[in-house]
Amino acid sequence: ASSYYPYWHGTLDNLKNTLSAIAEQYDKKVMVMETSYAYTGEDSDYFANTIGDGGAFTKNYPFTLQGQTNCLLDTIETLSHTSNAIGICYWEGTWITAGGNSYEENLSKWEEFGCGWASSYAKEYDPNDAGKWYGGSAVDNQTFFDPSGHPLESLKVFALCQKGNEVEVKADAVEDAEIDVDLNGSVVLPDTVMAVMNDNSRMAVDVKWEAFDEAAMKSGGPKKYDIKGEADGLEAHCYVNMIEYNFLKNPSFEEDNDKASTPSGWVVEDHKKADQLYVEEKQTDSLSGKKHYHFWSAAQGSVDFDLYQEINDLPDGGYRFQISAMGGDCGTENCYAYVMIDGVQILSYPFEMTGYNNWKTPYFEVIPYKEGQVMRVGVHIECQGEGNGAWGKIDDAMLNSIGD
Repeated sequence: ASSYYPYWHGTLDNLKNTLSAIAEQYDKKVMVMETSYAYTGEDSDYFANTIGDGGAFTKNYPFTLQGQTNCLLDTIETLSHTSNAIGICYWEGTWITAGGNSYEENLSKWEEFGCGWASSYAKEYDPNDAGKWYGGSAVDNQTFFDPSGHPLESLKVFALCQKGNEVEVKADAVEDAEIDVDLNGSVVLPDTVMAVMNDNSRMAVDVKWEAFDEAAMKSGGPKKYDIKGEADGLEAHCYVNMIEYNFLKNPSFEEDNDKASTPSGWVVEDHKKADQLYVEEKQTDSLSGKKHYHFWSAAQGSVDFDLYQEINDLPDGGYRFQISAMGGDCGTENCYAYVMIDGVQILSYPFEMTGYNNWKTPYFEVIPYKEGQVMRVGVHIECQGEGNGAWGKIDDAMLNSIGD
């Protein structure tokens, strides 16, 4: 027997394959001994739930009665096609709240009548688990009964999964929308959102958003806003992340595999065939994240390359650019960051490689740009080298808008 909580334990295909392999290898019957899903994101007893609105887990179904039903139906359907599977148990369909109006009121009820995983008396025999987590229900939003004890419509699923139930296909919930907006850009909300239908299919539906103060959002600095709306009679949410948008692709080289010679979105021009030019996955040598662009070469004068990006679809306005680098054993060097417009270098900023973890960050505050121009931003690294050869790391490039 296996637990299967879909928000933690992977896909239904994986469940089927795992249980079938066990059944066939050991000639045993198999089943799901525990499963559940939320019918609401709300907590009704002031004791934190295992899942709810937000959180780092997989949400393949909405937190609705139909979502709870569809999740269980799909799990049952999967088991019906699994070798030697005999059934499913739902845990824990009756574990509702104690009904108090505060945590303190509920705590006294939990201690006297029970309700939670355990009471404080569990400390005597299980101090490390139940003795710490005693109290209320962590799954009161995953039961088959409401907080008052009345059965939910989803409780009918055990009968309906055998005899069926024909209903009109209609919207059951609306998926949240989320967009990133540059602080100097315009807030443009989507015209449609994805509705989750009661058969768990998806359909784009029109949405009408409530009024919002764009000027305040743009002047409020980096922040996340929740804009509410209505779609097909249901509440919709668009989460707007106001950010300093980075117009560069793969700016910290995190998208690439270790030892990739040409980073995604970047151009590398190797003028002297250095021994090593590639993305390196080594967190201790990165300015941020786990990866950076690495160079090393032993022969004198063999480090000579450009690393850059070209952008031609920016809106009119001013921009700023920065990029960071560190290195050593470089000897005589010619290292600089630069900006080119339509093939002409308009800005450059020299810097020196002065040793391990001594990051240098050339910075251009104002870069004028007209729509349609080709802007190139990058670094030129040229080192004569000394000792065991020149080496260095490049990381965290940024191209941000500064407005008109």
